[in-house]
Amino acid sequence: MDKPAVLLNPEFIRQVSFDSASPSGLSSVFHRFDHPGEYVVSFVRDEQIVQRAALTVRKVEPTDHELPSQVEFDLALLGRPTSEEVCCPADPRLADEFGSRFSVRAGGYASFTTSRPRGAYLIRAEQVGEGEKCRPFRSDHLESIDLFAVTLIRPGSYSVANLVGGAQGRIRVAYPVVGEKAYRPPPPITIECTGAGFFPASTDLAPAQGIVYKFGTPSRIKIQLEEPDDGGASGQARAPSSTRTRSRS
Repeated sequence: MDKPAVLLNPEFIRQVSFDSASPSGLSSVFHRFDHPGEYVVSFVRDEQIVQRAALTVRKVEPTDHELPSQVEFDLALLGRPTSEEVCCPADPRLADEFGSRFSVRAGGYASFTTSRPRGAYLIRAEQVGEGEKCRPFRSDHLESIDLFAVTLIRPGSYSVANLVGGAQGRIRVAYPVVGEKAYRPPPPITIECTGAGFFPASTDLAPAQGIVYKFGTPSRIKIQLEEPDDGGASGQARAPSSTRTRSRS
């Protein structure tokens, strides 16, 4: 069976505000699940659970290819059975209670987003049942085993803030150039969130170039367009400026 198509709402192409606590559209949060066990993933709005799903994390041998190393939770699709859902949780209580059930190998990642507008929400993942318990995951408090990936489409200048640690940064997305060859964005750049702030604090991006945030300190990332770039007064496309990003060795 072919994988169901996910149609991105056109509203997200014009998205100018991003929050790692509530990833949507062209942004996703990734959490690594290291501890085998049964988990309940909850999508919460105004302290009320709007959707839940079951996740089984299993320890497997390196040569065991039965389980995926990554699963995707899309709030817009939860509750609909898909070929990507691996049946069934080891805990029968979860199998009875949840319509959406997923499995991943220990050390693998789960990604969280919504492909259709759902308003602000929070993601939680909590281990249930017996066995060694790990710290619950919360999307408004990202840590070292988490990632936040985002692609900024609208050209312009963006402010970046860590709402937990207070760090401030800037991102500039260049206006696209109309050329003879088809444009391909460069690979994503990495920004590190540390106790001292963002590294680098100021970043220039080529059009549609992605960003991956890594965390050395508890974080919640808020990105907001401050100054749109519509190509200047002449309305002509400008070449992107040189990228000032660096990578820490």
